[in-house]
Amino acid sequence: PEAAQRRASGGMSTLTASLWNPHETWYKDRTIFEGNATKIECAPDDPMSAPGQVLLNGSIGAVVCFLLIWLLSGLGEAATGIERPLATNHMGSFLLIPPFYVAMGAVIGWRVVDCTLGCSSWAESAPSISFFTANIMGEGYVLLFMMLVLMAYIFFERVDIMARNRVERETTIKNFHKYRSSLLGEWLARVGFALTTITGIMPSLASNCHLQPASVYEFCWEEEMSNPHGLGVSCGIFLTFIGLQLRAIEPIMGQGLNSLRPLSAKAYALYTLLLSEVAWMLMLAFFSAWLYFLFSGGPNPRAVDVCVLHRSREECTGASLPPRQQEWADQRDGGWQCRWDPNVDYYRYPCTKFNCDGGGHLLRNKYSVIFEFLGFLYWAVACAGMTQAIDIMDDIPAVHGHRQVVQARARHLV
Repeated sequence: PEAAQRRASGGMSTLTASLWNPHETWYKDRTIFEGNATKIECAPDDPMSAPGQVLLNGSIGAVVCFLLIWLLSGLGEAATGIERPLATNHMGSFLLIPPFYVAMGAVIGWRVVDCTLGCSSWAESAPSISFFTANIMGEGYVLLFMMLVLMAYIFFERVDIMARNRVERETTIKNFHKYRSSLLGEWLARVGFALTTITGIMPSLASNCHLQPASVYEFCWEEEMSNPHGLGVSCGIFLTFIGLQLRAIEPIMGQGLNSLRPLSAKAYALYTLLLSEVAWMLMLAFFSAWLYFLFSGGPNPRAVDVCVLHRSREECTGASLPPRQQEWADQRDGGWQCRWDPNVDYYRYPCTKFNCDGGGHLLRNKYSVIFEFLGFLYWAVACAGMTQAIDIMDDIPAVHGHRQVVQARARHLV
């Protein structure tokens, strides 16, 4: 009767609360899911939200760390006497990576963090970058794909350079001590970058798995795909961390820290290495925070509950589903979760999740996406810094060997 009165009055916006009844097993009249969207958006002139400040400050910290690594490594290369700073600095190969992170950070700030969106934020459904790029923003998946593949290619090239430098030193420098850890570290880094890329581009697709009774057969392909995605990325990042640490042992142990002068190449290499280790620690902290917020939010939402993807009234209220699927969706805890707002503007989605921030759900997902982004950002900075520090330390024995050759030639001429 109440739904009939609303239709007779020609308006839906007067409804302000959900009419969902836990004792009802199926709502044949889907109009009860219209006109009662949750309004929690902030005003445009409100101060920046706490998630926005975390994203901004964390990104600025990564930029500062990257610039310091670029400066210190350039000075270190100049101190070796082999290369000029900045003009031929190997950091130039990494300049293709930041635009992708800037683009991804802008997308997160615009569609995930912005509090003026309210329940139209992608955080109402997406607890991770891989989820919203695979399900909500197809262009974001292309961006993520290109970023991971490009990073893997660039770091593969840098590891190959380190391997050639190591082999050259072992064959040209007399009494050069060989370290098996260097070879092992190079291969662990290669495997880590490859594993992170291959499993990282596996889409984390939403599904309706387990929404129907257990007696009805289903093979949840999307759920099977998510397991190697998360495990592979975690193992890949861990292997790159271990591999680059092992590769750095050889030049450090071979040269030691004796005769360390403040403005020497060895000192700049050490400064770059220490700054990279700080980036590693921050990466671990951000990934730990991401896992906390990710798992505290429970499993990923069902495909029918990614409300922002429903473009029509029928999709949003479930009227487009077969009656049997409607009944299964209504019988679960929470019932049908999407609400259709017929008076929405162009800035927000017409279909959003009812009580999207219940129990801090929206805020938790925002932090989850932000900390995942910052973890990957500092991972890239740390890897760049480690390869730069190793490159400088690899140059120092070559400098000593070159000086010995010059001195021997001078003595021979005399």
